[in-house]
Amino acid sequence: YPGDDDVDEYSSSSVSGIDNGMVVDVDSESLSTETSAEMFNGYGDMMSTYSEHVQPGQPFVAGHHSLVAVQINVTSLSQRVISWLLHNTKYHIVAIQEHHLTHDKYHTCRQKLRRSYHVYSRPTKSTINGGTSGGSMLLIRRDLESRHPVVPLACHNAVLAQVRIKGANLLFGSIYCPPNDRQQVLTTLHKVQACVALMGCPYMLMGDWNMTPQEIQEINWWPANTGALLIPNVQNTVISPHGRVVDYGIAGNHMHALI
Repeated sequence: YPGDDDVDEYSSSSVSGIDNGMVVDVDSESLSTETSAEMFNGYGDMMSTYSEHVQPGQPFVAGHHSLVAVQINVTSLSQRVISWLLHNTKYHIVAIQEHHLTHDKYHTCRQKLRRSYHVYSRPTKSTINGGTSGGSMLLIRRDLESRHPVVPLACHNAVLAQVRIKGANLLFGSIYCPPNDRQQVLTTLHKVQACVALMGCPYMLMGDWNMTPQEIQEINWWPANTGALLIPNVQNTVISPHGRVVDYGIAGNHMHALI
């Protein structure tokens, strides 16, 4: 979480362009083949369509016992931030919101990041005044087996990807909810919810929701109301227009048991 020693290096004082974020540690040792079978009972046919490169019981990285995910909201995906990402050795999954990249800059950035990551992303949306809004990206280290969900998600403010560990599939997402477009927010959340429900596997959604944990529960969004909210232990993650926590994670119950 912001302020902890392990994540000082990506605070805004250390890396320009990074606004805020959080870190979550998933214990892959607890994800045995037996618990995987229990979690995914009834989803065998769907799971069989995924990659066959990782065998049940095989560790995702030799010598590692946890999967570390970090969520960061960036003011811009600058060259300095990209360089930091390429030299990162701590985090296996990076969920980025508001990269604000379009056209050539977007594709050039993706190509650079592919040196170290599987890149799942959507370009930002152009606004009527000539600016850009949002844009989500999910980076998964290349030493992990990952792929797009079987269920497509057509949304520029949300990306989902699966990581396969010990024969089980874990679903991760990077979500951005714009503060002044409620219709877009509801559309995004509806699509994410439908995808998560259809996939039926343990999930973790990390994002800049532009809603407090209480506010997102008040709209009766199924993942937030049935899962666990992973809230940073800080007073606020944004100070404008007034301080509040809007950057956090949401984990399904099976995923939460691994954290």
